[in-house]
Amino acid sequence: DEERSAQLYAKFRERYSVTGWKENRPYPGIPQMLARLKEAGLKLAVATSKPEPTARRVLDYFDLARYFGVICGAGADGKDGEKWQIVGRALRELGAEGAEKAQAVMVGDRDLDIFGGRKNGIDAIGLNVGFGSRQELKEAGAVYVAESAGELADYLLSGQETGGCLAPGE
Repeated sequence: DEERSAQLYAKFRERYSVTGWKENRPYPGIPQMLARLKEAGLKLAVATSKPEPTARRVLDYFDLARYFGVICGAGADGKDGEKWQIVGRALRELGAEGAEKAQAVMVGDRDLDIFGGRKNGIDAIGLNVGFGSRQELKEAGAVYVAESAGELADYLLSGQETGGCLAPGE
């Protein structure tokens, strides 16, 4: 029921805020991919549904924050917490307008990532290493689905996509 669900969610958030956040792990190859993309001059941002302070803490803990010019997450008050809203804010904070926005892409491992990019008028690319599936990503409208971080970096740097890149959440 709703009351029990709320209690369980509160317990989850309590544990996550103390120790659970340290139990995250970057997907295989993500640090190397981010280094390649940053070195190539791409502007990188995080657009995550996690609360922004938590996202920053996780990225700092795994020494990944240094790759991103922008880190956007959900607000603690739940305002502007829909994925498409977070992606839109990341684009604005990147300064992606006009021709630069046309070159931006959203990369994610779930359908909400793909929808978030598309709703903001940018292409979305699936990274099939997380909780989603190739089918979920394709059905959501991904223009390409990479099977590894290395394949994604190769694709982005091949000239197929250029400009800014919203990288996958941690």
